[in-house]
Amino acid sequence: MAQSTSTAKGTNGSNADTADLSAQIAQLKTDLAKIAGTVGDIAKDRGRAAQSAVSTAVSDLGSQGRDLAVGALGEARQLEARAAGAIRERPLTAIALAAGAGLLVGMLSSRK
Repeated sequence: MAQSTSTAKGTNGSNADTADLSAQIAQLKTDLAKIAGTVGDIAKDRGRAAQSAVSTAVSDLGSQGRDLAVGALGEARQLEARAAGAIRERPLTAIALAAGAGLLVGMLSSRK
């Protein structure tokens, strides 16, 4: 009789342990789903932050590029004005330099 009681107790204890284990597994699944959701939210937030940082950097680089282009254009105009002034002051020298450059280009392009 003692064996039957312990067997019955063991079976009931085993059923209780199985039910408890099933409840713990269900809780773990719920917890893991919450963790996965939190990790997903963090990844989305970081992705948005990275996208915003890249967008800002691109905008800043575009502004810097425009500023450099405007500066280069200004310098080119100054160089053009100086060249025009030099041509007006020394027209024969300018013609001689242009002829010499043309002759040099012609000689280099005719050699094959």
